[in-house]
Amino acid sequence: MEKLVIIGSGEYSQQVVDYALSTKKFQIIGFIDNNRSKGEVIIGYPVLGGDDCIGELYKTGVFDSIFIALGYLNLHTKEKLYNYLKDANIPLAQIISPMAIVHPTAKIGEGCLITEGVIVMKNVVIKDDVYIGSGSLIGHDSIIGEHSFVAGRVAMAGFVNIGKRNFIGVNSSVANNIKVCDDVWISLGAIIAKNLKLPGKYFASSLKLIKL
Repeated sequence: MEKLVIIGSGEYSQQVVDYALSTKKFQIIGFIDNNRSKGEVIIGYPVLGGDDCIGELYKTGVFDSIFIALGYLNLHTKEKLYNYLKDANIPLAQIISPMAIVHPTAKIGEGCLITEGVIVMKNVVIKDDVYIGSGSLIGHDSIIGEHSFVAGRVAMAGFVNIGKRNFIGVNSSVANNIKVCDDVWISLGAIIAKNLKLPGKYFASSLKLIKL
């Protein structure tokens, strides 16, 4: 089994534990958290220290791979941690629920979490450090950029191109051939039927842009 350490120890991190164990591929070693005391026990697993101990823990064989379990409010922080881990040649775990359906031609990057009920269709590319929420459909030939967070029950048609550090809210729909630029936040229940070329927040009622 692959020895796994998780960055973060909050609710999302605890969900990651469940998903990792469901694959029967990982042994959970513990959490990395700057805001908790070393040795503190969370759902049966210890806090190993803060970010500054990651390199030493990896070098000494404490873990084989790591997962960044920070949520959609922390996408830029996730990216910084990802870059640090890549520079240090520390492997990021890929976690795919056994209840997800992934086409054999799809490509899924490091550090991704694909949860239960997700359908990933033919020729999809999901880049590194992406979360796909329960029951979402990723249509054929679509691309999802790094550090993005796709909430539950999102439906994407084919040939969609989602940029980096994007959040797509629960129950949103994305039409065929749509392109969304980097750093876009889309509310729940949105229908994205036009290209989104400017970063910012878009709301389901009108998809009106509020600049960051």
